[in-house]
Amino acid sequence: MDVKTVLLCLFIVNMFMGVFTLIVKKTQPTFTGINFWIYSSILIACGYILMAQRNSLPDVFSIIFAQLMFVTAGFFRIFGLNNFFYIRNTSKFLFCAILIIIIFILVQVFFTFFNESVLTRTISSGVVLSGISIYIGILILQNKPSTNTSTYYLASVSFFTFSFIFLLRIVQWLIIPEVRGLFNPDFINNLQFVSSLIIDIVWTTMFFVLHNQRINNQRQESEGSLRELNAGKDRFLSILAHDLKNIFNSIYNLSELLLLKFETISKKELEHHIKVMFDTTSRAYFLFEDLLFWSASNLGKLTPNIQKIAFKDLYNRVIEKLSIKSNQKNIMVTLIEKNESVEIYTDPNMMQAILRNLLSNALKYTNQNGKVEVIIEQADNYAIISISDNGTGISKSDQVKLWDSLPGYSTTGTANEQGTGFGLILCKEFVEKLGGRIWVESELKIGSTFRFTIPVGNGR
Repeated sequence: MDVKTVLLCLFIVNMFMGVFTLIVKKTQPTFTGINFWIYSSILIACGYILMAQRNSLPDVFSIIFAQLMFVTAGFFRIFGLNNFFYIRNTSKFLFCAILIIIIFILVQVFFTFFNESVLTRTISSGVVLSGISIYIGILILQNKPSTNTSTYYLASVSFFTFSFIFLLRIVQWLIIPEVRGLFNPDFINNLQFVSSLIIDIVWTTMFFVLHNQRINNQRQESEGSLRELNAGKDRFLSILAHDLKNIFNSIYNLSELLLLKFETISKKELEHHIKVMFDTTSRAYFLFEDLLFWSASNLGKLTPNIQKIAFKDLYNRVIEKLSIKSNQKNIMVTLIEKNESVEIYTDPNMMQAILRNLLSNALKYTNQNGKVEVIIEQADNYAIISISDNGTGISKSDQVKLWDSLPGYSTTGTANEQGTGFGLILCKEFVEKLGGRIWVESELKIGSTFRFTIPVGNGR
């Protein structure tokens, strides 16, 4: 098979994959990062069709633009993979990608127009594209789940194989001249053609398989969580009753104190006691509200009422309810919107419950005069919301307990605040009902960051 035929076949395969993925996206719910899959497939297809016209088009198109499309597509694949694994594409990583692309293109231009060297161009292409493929393979292995890993291994091996074949050509040409006679050009071209076909097909189809696998895992986890919830129901009710007893005991004692000393108590003391009563009553109210939400959810009576709403409006409603708690500890709470006026499609009540519990926990475990940041940024079809504090932090061993079944995991706050740990369980359940995912990053004595994703469009 001659080179031009190989390139035309690769053009057809990649264009088909790009169009196929686009049609799937338009017709059914898909995974995060799918846009980058579409862009990369179309860019690679365009690169192959330009290379196929090597003798008909100027070198600036058939070499420079073609190579630019290949390398850009490689980085698009990394961006898409990061989105799939909910890894943030940082500005530092974006800068490095742009810098590598610029240096690569300058090398291609120099050795095409000023010091023509096919060998140098091939080596630079092989090193950069192989490096990208190896990075992708490692990224897939690093983020594989603990079970059902065969698809992840298949995907990573396909990228490693592609890189190996590319590097094999470089070794053949440069390092070990003696082996050149063992490989004829047609053999290497056909080998590279087959590996390119495999990786392009696996790259696209793999993520549909992984997406379905993720949904099945979530369903199994939900079923397992339900069994654990039923098993831990009695323990949870016992802790809950104890917590509510403490709340109402505090209200009872304060109200009795005010009643007995109403004539002699100072205005400042009266204000302090009223604030404590308000905070305690609010805690009881929010706990009852969460319990009603959770009960309705588990009885199948809670269906998300999806609406389009500005995130800032939801945040303002929640922070207003928590202002007394933040003022008591003099904690500065700030909202940072990375994208202007982010609008999300969500259930406002569920979303407020998520924000309230996460913010309440951040305030609970942050010391006097600390700070809490709420950051929202848009990534593809999802928004990533982060609630960060500079509080006590959570050890690695305790982090795995946060999402356990009832009665939940909780420790005493910096001002001896008590809790059941129920709020985080509710947050996880609501985030998943809304089509997202929640996780935590934390270090002891440094602070914690709880992140979760939420759709920004109604085509989730």
